[in-house]
Amino acid sequence: MPQEDAAIQQQGINSLQTGISSAAAGVDALQQGANTLQSGTGEFSSGMKELNDGATELKDGTQEFKDETSDIDTQIDDAIDEMVEKLSGSDYEPVSFTSDENTDIGLVQFAIRTDDIKVKEAEEATAVEQKQTIFDKIKGLFQ
Repeated sequence: MPQEDAAIQQQGINSLQTGISSAAAGVDALQQGANTLQSGTGEFSSGMKELNDGATELKDGTQEFKDETSDIDTQIDDAIDEMVEKLSGSDYEPVSFTSDENTDIGLVQFAIRTDDIKVKEAEEATAVEQKQTIFDKIKGLFQ
């Protein structure tokens, strides 16, 4: 029996050794996973900071856009008035091309002279006589 006990003990020692090796490999894998998690967390944190910075920049840009365009209609009117003043000058007097008799002008109309427009003569369609078949002739009797 002592041999059997020794064999059982040896088998237990071998199982223990295999378990310890497996545990060591598991600890190594856990360490690698923890390192990967740590670097991933750093990258995630960096990305979130970039996202936050971008969102802040978007908010600031949107506010600036709102501030600059809140009175866009006035800005456009002022720019148009300025350009008209530059082009017209103070001594400019517009000339009316309408008749002096026409005092009730609601719309501006323009007449443009172009070259004559020539209409192509329509070609006369020549009637092509088709020979009637015997069936057409019989059908014609009943119409």
